Amino acid sequence: MQIVLARLDSDFIIEKYGRTDLGEHHKYKEIKKPVSLMWLNNGTKEDIKKAKQYAEKEGYKIFTYNNEKDPLQKAREDIRK
Repeated sequence: MQIVLARLDSDFIIEKYGRTDLGEHHKYKEIKKPVSLMWLNNGTKEDIKKAKQYAEKEGYKIFTYNNEKDPLQKAREDIRK
């Protein structure tokens, strides 16, 4: 069982460019960016308990997959739902 942790982090994009030569600042917009990390590629139920402890502290959600080709991408898609 593949154990993956994912969460949505804040990121910023430029919504409107300012004229920096005149001292105008850019206007930014906050977006939510999905990030994921692999806990274990072949985990057990005991490993899920350990992952939950870490996830609660760091604000992650746990996803488990069986033989997923790209589990990190799948978790980033699932966290957006």
